[in-house]
Amino acid sequence: MDELAQASGALCVLGAGNCADIDLEFLAEQFDEIHLVDLDADAIARARERQPKALRERITLHGDRDLSGILQHLDGWAEQFPSDAELQRTSLGAAHALLESFGRTFDVTLSTCVLSQLVLPFQETWVMREDEWDKLTACTTAIHLATLFGATRPTGSGFMAFDVVPSDHLPGLLAYRGRPAEELQAFVEAQVADGAVSLSPAPAELLGQLTSSGLGAALNQVYLTEPWLWDIKSAQQLVYGLGFQRR
Repeated sequence: MDELAQASGALCVLGAGNCADIDLEFLAEQFDEIHLVDLDADAIARARERQPKALRERITLHGDRDLSGILQHLDGWAEQFPSDAELQRTSLGAAHALLESFGRTFDVTLSTCVLSQLVLPFQETWVMREDEWDKLTACTTAIHLATLFGATRPTGSGFMAFDVVPSDHLPGLLAYRGRPAEELQAFVEAQVADGAVSLSPAPAELLGQLTSSGLGAALNQVYLTEPWLWDIKSAQQLVYGLGFQRR
């Protein structure tokens, strides 16, 4: 994340929520503008109100933004799951509509472990076949990657933190809290190789999805970070980072 640490200008945070894990005062030392994007408009409004007046004036809110891009299909697709062609058309249109709603691009765009949350409304209401869940997840992932890329200006940087497995699905994981990242990485790789756990999304597959898509040619640099443990909603999650720089 070195290129992000050296960035400046305008920052956009996708899935900011109540900013419980985001140090806005620290970010304000680096960026002139901070834009918070979330479906929950009240949560990001409260996050801004907690800040000092000078910082509040530099925070722009983008509330009521459905980052899945497809919540309007929650009822209709429950009755008839869409064809592959319709899913593709919908994902392209959804990402385009989200980007238009921002009205601009940013020097740095961050996604803060929101990827796994995008299908939750559907999981809470639908009963579907496994292959349909796989297609829906692929659709929301494609929309989110396109949004992260499209919101980032040329030569700007994007970074997505994404959780892959909760600690209670991988016994022994918490023993690596605070230990070197390479030790945690080695432990996780060994558990995956033994079949003890599968990572969802698989970091390498997510990286491949970004680089093999039509977006890949417009990227100057793409990388995965080593994993770390993060407290998310009172649970320990194993998290990776996917970063890029646009040409």
